[in-house]
Amino acid sequence: MPALRGRALLSALPYVLQSRYEREVYEHYTAKALQTLTENTSRPMSPGSYIQRGYSELLRPQREETRTADDVIGGIKSRLRQIGGEE
Repeated sequence: MPALRGRALLSALPYVLQSRYEREVYEHYTAKALQTLTENTSRPMSPGSYIQRGYSELLRPQREETRTADDVIGGIKSRLRQIGGEE
């Protein structure tokens, strides 16, 4: 995106966000279509050898939660204390 002044940037922002959203939807659709295609093609030949994860899962893998419930509660309480100014 070219260098713009404040008002021009704010007026262009909705168009930029819309185009990014459309590109993301297209990429998601294409990835799901390819995943379905490989699954339907390879399943009869050799079960289990098709793409197991989606494109978005490869880009942004989900973290496994390793904290216990008490750790989560303690973290929330400490953040609330920080916000409240007690610490």
